[in-house]
Formats: sequence, structure tokens, C-alpha cells
Amino acid sequence: MSTSTISVRIDNSLKANANSYLSEMGLSLGDYITMALTRLVYSQDIPFETKVNDPYVGRSGRIRLTSSIQEAEQGNYKYHELIEE
Repeated sequence: MSTSTISVRIDNSLKANANSYLSEMGLSLGDYITMALTRLVYSQDIPFETKVNDPYVGRSGRIRLTSSIQEAEQGNYKYHELIEE
């Protein structure tokens, strides 16, 4: 398996706190990032709860959601019947 290097800028305090918790579990920051990315790929889902107004969701997600809401308010949406099992 070939590997890649990721360089990330994060707050020093956040890094120290994360390393402290992870070391108690016998993990490194790199281990945790690998675990999170692996879960993302296999589950096709972010491995923690996210919210629309959460600043960590990202600007592009908020822009897309705002645009979709505006389109729906203007009547530009598709109506789908509920499927009951």
C-alpha cells in the first residue's frame, strides 16, 4: 500500500488536546485521521453529527443549501409521492 502525506493547519491547543485524548486510547493523530477517512469512504458519511449552521460544515455546503431553499421558495422543486412499505 502506498501512502500520502497530508499537511493541515490547526489551532495548537486543539492539536494538544486531541493528542492527549488519543494517546490515552493508544492512538496517534495520524491513526485517528486514517480511521476517520476510512469510515468516510466505507460509509459514505461523515463519522460525526453535523448541522446546517455549524461553521465546520463548510462554506460551499451552506451556499448550496441556501440556494436550494431559495429555489424551493420560488416553486422550483420536484414533488415526490411518499412510498409506504
